[in-house]
Amino acid sequence: MKPHHKIFLIALALLLVVINAHCQTKMTEGRIVYKLNNIESIDKKLFDTDIDSEKIFSFKGFKQRLDLLPTDSVANCIIYNDSLQQTISLGYFLNKITALVQSYNSSYKQNLKLPVKTYKYLNESKIICGYKCFKAEYKIDGDTGNYYLYYTKDILDSIPFYVKDYFMGLDGFPMEYNEEISWGYLIYAVTNVSKGKIDDNIFLIPMGYRYLNADNWDK
Repeated sequence: MKPHHKIFLIALALLLVVINAHCQTKMTEGRIVYKLNNIESIDKKLFDTDIDSEKIFSFKGFKQRLDLLPTDSVANCIIYNDSLQQTISLGYFLNKITALVQSYNSSYKQNLKLPVKTYKYLNESKIICGYKCFKAEYKIDGDTGNYYLYYTKDILDSIPFYVKDYFMGLDGFPMEYNEEISWGYLIYAVTNVSKGKIDDNIFLIPMGYRYLNADNWDK
């Protein structure tokens, strides 16, 4: 092998290593935004304000926050703190803005029995937010709906708790998926993946919220 050919192959190998390291995104801090991308096809007369047009996942270390928009003028979100094994739900409760605190031992997350999903992985692919994504169809036990999603293997270790629970067993990170409602399907797709710094204050209870501890209700 000629020296310049050998140098070229070594450079090419190093380039592939760099590209692969860039693609395998191990995110410990950042934000992932899902948006309802078929909102224009939904009949406005049927549009329910409880349907989320946007889902924003913010995460930093052991903390994650899921914002559901829009619902009303008050933030509707769930804050997860895995080190404390605790969730904080912010929203209206008994007509007051409330921070409902629950430990994992008493919260739905610990006791939730999700129906089993069976995935069929397909060869179809597309690019979403710069990530190569592959299509999968899946069935939910006891459900006759037609479900699909696109997933990527290029985002690691940062799957939000909500998404990780809902798509348990998926071989990758969900970048687009559909949800069935009474009169059709909603389609959510990732529109932004940010690796920027996250303010610690978003994981705290805001001023003016009534504090309720669900763990003490039965005591």
